[in-house]
Amino acid sequence: MWYLIIYDMNGAELARVPITADAVVSIGSDPSTALPLPGLAPSQAFVYLTEGYPVLEDGGSQSTVLDGFALAEPAYLTAESHVVFGPYTAYAWFDEAAVTGDPGMLPPPPDALPPPPDALPPPPDMLPPPGVAPHHPGYYPEPAYAEPAYAGDALAPGAGQIQINTGEHDLLPVAAVAGASVSFGADAQIIGKRQLKLIAREGYLDGREFVLAYDEAFDIGRASNVELVVDDPSVSRIHARLHLEPGGTLLVQDLRSTNGTYINGKEVKREHATVGDRVRFGEVPFYLAAVGESAAGSGKHFSVAQYKKLVFTFIGILFLFVGVAVVKVAQQKKHKPPVDTKSAEASYDENIKARVARLKAEADEMTRMDDWESAVTKYREALGLVPDDGDIKEKLSFAQFERRNYGIFKEALEMKARMTHEMRVKALERFNAIDKKSQYYRADISPLIVELKQDLARHYRDEGNAQFKGQQWQQAHELFCQYFELDAKLDDLKGEEQVRLDLQHTEKLLKSRKDFAPCEAVRFLEPRIPVDEMWARQAKDAIFKKYPAGIADQVLVYFVGDPKNALLGLEELVKNPKHKKKFADHAPMIVELQGQLRSVVQGYEAGETKLQGGDADAARTEWNVVLTVDKTIIPEGFKSRYSRNIGNRLAKSYFVDGRKSLDLYRYEEAFDYFKKGMDLDPDDSTELLEGFKELEQKAGEFMDEAVSLHDSGNVEQAKKIFVRITKITLDKSPTHQKAKSFLK
Repeated sequence: MWYLIIYDMNGAELARVPITADAVVSIGSDPSTALPLPGLAPSQAFVYLTEGYPVLEDGGSQSTVLDGFALAEPAYLTAESHVVFGPYTAYAWFDEAAVTGDPGMLPPPPDALPPPPDALPPPPDMLPPPGVAPHHPGYYPEPAYAEPAYAGDALAPGAGQIQINTGEHDLLPVAAVAGASVSFGADAQIIGKRQLKLIAREGYLDGREFVLAYDEAFDIGRASNVELVVDDPSVSRIHARLHLEPGGTLLVQDLRSTNGTYINGKEVKREHATVGDRVRFGEVPFYLAAVGESAAGSGKHFSVAQYKKLVFTFIGILFLFVGVAVVKVAQQKKHKPPVDTKSAEASYDENIKARVARLKAEADEMTRMDDWESAVTKYREALGLVPDDGDIKEKLSFAQFERRNYGIFKEALEMKARMTHEMRVKALERFNAIDKKSQYYRADISPLIVELKQDLARHYRDEGNAQFKGQQWQQAHELFCQYFELDAKLDDLKGEEQVRLDLQHTEKLLKSRKDFAPCEAVRFLEPRIPVDEMWARQAKDAIFKKYPAGIADQVLVYFVGDPKNALLGLEELVKNPKHKKKFADHAPMIVELQGQLRSVVQGYEAGETKLQGGDADAARTEWNVVLTVDKTIIPEGFKSRYSRNIGNRLAKSYFVDGRKSLDLYRYEEAFDYFKKGMDLDPDDSTELLEGFKELEQKAGEFMDEAVSLHDSGNVEQAKKIFVRITKITLDKSPTHQKAKSFLK
């Protein structure tokens, strides 16, 4: 039976715990462990029995030391193992009496263990690691070992040793050992020692011999500190332990290696090997032989005649194979079938088509990632294979166009990020240099331009106010004029009107100067209606036809995007004594308009809140109500700012959902989303049209497949595909019309 014996830092035994196959010995400071010890981690380590030998496993403390090394993975314990847990030292002890079952041989009590003689110093592998207190002088837990007196010739000096990591031969002279017997009481007999060696069979160690010594354990592995270094990736750092025993057997113990240890092809954990066995560590094979035996084993050698016979036989077989190969080649050339040029050309065309399709797909993916430079390269490569392909030419031209605009876009972003007034001015100039047909102008930079304009407008307004208060009329005039030229919509109509009044005042004061130049900003000259809202003038006549004067003014205020001021104006018409009598007959209309405007404001804000929360469907529901109310307020044929803004936002959300469905190959669902977005008549429908274009291309692929099925007689299957084509294309598209004609 195995026991785990624990000693304190003074060498006094603290505990002796049996290790059985049906229990795990837990060690730590936690009182629930089988062996609670103060000063340790709550769960320091575990000891359990595997295949008759104890195994030590760290419990996550990373402070368990085995034979001077931190324990990184479970390892076997032997009687020579030295374990350290913080201030404690542990050893494994095997009680042979418990194995024999002799009732008279019980494990001795702790005080009955015979201490080793004082004259024997502890062996080097039993010394504690640095930082751990040593045992008291002359004591170490393992029982002392007395060298038996062997009869017969003594070994020569240096016999049985091993040289490692040298360029010379590893085998040192070994003297012959005569077997003899020595009595140890009752008829005991010792078999003479036999010198063994391991001979590598493959790899860079092929033919190298390692002579093994008695009474020493050798570790083999990739680590530099083991006795036998085998630098092969299939070998673990400390792979196995070897021990040469009297009688000529080698005890091989696997140390939980990754790729295992094998004797004669059978994986072993702890097994004896004898002369002639093949021992393999991972993928590196060795041959176990007696000293003086060759790598071939069994002492058998080839004679010169045998070698000559083998060489001539090999040469004869080689000539035979060469002759057969020559005959076959000659026959193939003689009866070579005619080359089918049409098949070869067809195969070449198919290869070209496949390569072009791959290049187009890669380029399309790069355009989605804004990698226009790589996309242009791929399109040019594809166009070099098929110079007359119109689709590739169109895509190449578009990629070159967007590459130029994307460069300007990145340059403008870098300028904007510097956060200085001068850089903002330059950034706005670069943003305005982007072509209005580019996707970066339409989609990506619209909010960036608005933000830049508002930052610059705020700067001009605040600096202008400061100059105005300091009576620096010329500087104030220039700053206020720049404020209106930006058309940034920074302030509401009232705030903007105040800036306009200040600018008009400076112009009156500066008008008499010869160098005076009046401000010609369109937004300054056209009060209340911004430049990009001039379309409101077109609706003004229709609004004044539908509503009486006064009420029409407030509807126009709502039309240009200021429903709150419109509500205040309508309230003024009802409550102000100056207007109360005049609009008494129109009071029901005013009250109805007030309710409708409040509904628009509340619905818009509710939809915006739900969209920000990620609930696009709920936002669409709220905004559809707003659109319905807006149509009752504004004359037919016109859309208010609220209606336009909601239409643009909804169209954008439908495009995003359609894009997701398209990427998931849900083409019918994607078409429905794109169609809903187009029905809203957004100001910018470019993205939606691109979605329809991709669906049209996919429909073209379906059309080729359907026509092929139709021509081969599979009409029903072709009909299903034609129906699908009509569901993912617009009515006016050529593919849609062609599918309709087939269905008829």
